[in-house]
Amino acid sequence: DDKKEFKLTYPEDEEVIYLADCEVTSVLYDAVDKADKRIFEHGLYFNTEQEAEQHLKERRLLFKLHQWAEMKNEGWKPDWSNDEQEKYFIGVRGGVLLTDYTWCYNRFFKLPFFKTEEIAQECIDIFGDEIKEVLY
Repeated sequence: DDKKEFKLTYPEDEEVIYLADCEVTSVLYDAVDKADKRIFEHGLYFNTEQEAEQHLKERRLLFKLHQWAEMKNEGWKPDWSNDEQEKYFIGVRGGVLLTDYTWCYNRFFKLPFFKTEEIAQECIDIFGDEIKEVLY
């Protein structure tokens, strides 16, 4: 097996880092603290306050979008085994958000899929500026 294992690079002991929990706080990383190690491994420590703030903005937006989509889709979920079912999503081309669809191509999307093009467009109409600000 030629696979190389990737090893994380941990902060230095007592290095100032930023925790993005419900708010951003600066902390001194404790290299022997198992909790600090777990928090780092879950991607909640950041090198700068700005990175931590961006992470929280993204998490809040994605949570809101997924909850909104779940309500609008009324229980519909994409069926990736069904190549006949259209699955709508939000894309970007030339800095402009647009709707598009797929039948079977499931990329690693952060944004939800939608049952109809109209729901996808409504999402752009409501959240488009925030999507561009936070994710684009």
